Amino acid sequence: MAVAIPFDGCADWSVNDFDVLDIDRGGEDWLMNYECSHGPLSTRIVGTQSGGLHIYFQHHAGMKCSAGLLAPNVDIRSTGGYVILWDRAGCQVLSNAPIGPWPGKMLELLHEATEARQRPAGYPLRGTQMVWQPSQADHEVPRELYFKVCRSMAPNSPLRYKRRVLGLLNVLVRKTDGRNHALNTIGFAFRELIGAGVITRTNVESLLIDASTLNGYIGKRGRDAAERTIRSGLGPIDHEGPTQSGEEGWP
Repeated sequence: MAVAIPFDGCADWSVNDFDVLDIDRGGEDWLMNYECSHGPLSTRIVGTQSGGLHIYFQHHAGMKCSAGLLAPNVDIRSTGGYVILWDRAGCQVLSNAPIGPWPGKMLELLHEATEARQRPAGYPLRGTQMVWQPSQADHEVPRELYFKVCRSMAPNSPLRYKRRVLGLLNVLVRKTDGRNHALNTIGFAFRELIGAGVITRTNVESLLIDASTLNGYIGKRGRDAAERTIRSGLGPIDHEGPTQSGEEGWP
């Protein structure tokens, strides 16, 4: 369980029933690879002052602090550690979803990595470092969709947002079953990016239609079905995001 320290330096530290996956700058590729392989994370995510991410999970019994266990620049804040509440400092809340449990696959990888660290030097590794070396093609969206993402996002958007958008789209493009559920779930994940002002709802809808065409969903179910699912995922139109201009929302 992590000790939460408000950014204002309040001395009244509080022990909370959560852990934090701390993604520092340089660890975004690991996160994108994970989400491309196992689906987007549905839990609270907060940007940090240094440009990284704090991903919150319910405390898992036995979880401890670690540095670089899963991958370089990917740390865990848990029992015996502390975490700064960067949202108190005005950093962006990227996902305001309820704090969820640790994903089962991530716990498996943590177990493998812990075992690997305990093995004698030279013992063959079968765990995390092998898992997180996918081929380049495994985490790339098709070229035409990549360039459309570049045109669709707000100018000077931080790189982590671009990687997040590409990661979500790659999950959808590579889906061969459960495509309707995936489209709805990924649409929901885009809500926070729209709210953060890095991409408009109209552009998200267009990208999701393209991804649904590429994975065969529209060919099987039709465009109308895809649009209904996208609207369900994105939710009511309470704001459009940034002001649009031009074909894809930006000059």
